[in-house]
Amino acid sequence: MTAATAGALLLVGCAGLTGSDSSGAVMLRHTPPERVQGLLAQAESDLRDGRFQNALTGFSTVTQTEPENRRARVGMAEAYLASGNAELALKGFDGLLAETPDEATLLQGRGIALAQQGKADAAEGPLAAAVAADPSLWRSWNALGRVHDLQQAWDRADAAYRRALAINPSAAAVYNNLGYSLLLRGRYAEAATQFDLALRHEPGMPAAQDNLAFANALMGQYDRALAAVPAERAPTALNNVGFAALARGDYGTAEGYLIRAVQDSSRHFGTANENLRWLTYLRKNGPDAR
Repeated sequence: MTAATAGALLLVGCAGLTGSDSSGAVMLRHTPPERVQGLLAQAESDLRDGRFQNALTGFSTVTQTEPENRRARVGMAEAYLASGNAELALKGFDGLLAETPDEATLLQGRGIALAQQGKADAAEGPLAAAVAADPSLWRSWNALGRVHDLQQAWDRADAAYRRALAINPSAAAVYNNLGYSLLLRGRYAEAATQFDLALRHEPGMPAAQDNLAFANALMGQYDRALAAVPAERAPTALNNVGFAALARGDYGTAEGYLIRAVQDSSRHFGTANENLRWLTYLRKNGPDAR
């Protein structure tokens, strides 16, 4: 139901600092230390501000000339993690943990990457070790909440989200995850409140927008679900509202929204079409066929 975060990551060097070897590969040579520090500072700023491609380019540029630069390696792993590339993030954190196996922030990164892959049991150990070493790591508590959601351990999930919010009460990601946790339990009105809080702290957050629309639709508030959705997210919202109507057994309404999702998309909307096929199946075979 949430919008997935993904992206192709192209790592390139900085044109002003490059040269070519006989194979045609581009490399950096003799980069002054002050230039390295400037590249790292800019890449870290890009990472904080959500410019993940720029951050990866900056960190990669440093590692071309200083392959063992720890600050750049940590930055690359964090940038892969933030951009949703859990596989490459995990490789980066594992390489760093081989050198310092008890470092809390690296354990946190490894656990979050595993959680992003849906590997709840594998993620729980490093995340628990991270908060044991440093209880102030709110991202670890947030990820533990998601792990416990996957395990359907709702009380533990609530406790983890509370710890995360006690440390960082303005973290939109935590409100969104707590809302999704409540959504999974069928507590739609409470979930909508949490999504509203996420959007209050991060206006325009795509995942929270999608989840809020879905929560409202699951309560039968279809018009309200779509009222605040920006045009570029309309196909996703229409699909989610249609799916919610389908889950409520409101087949006529579901069909209308799913058809609109396909029509409003600039590309073939496979998910909405799949939901339409499911709707046809349920109409033919009855809701017990699920």
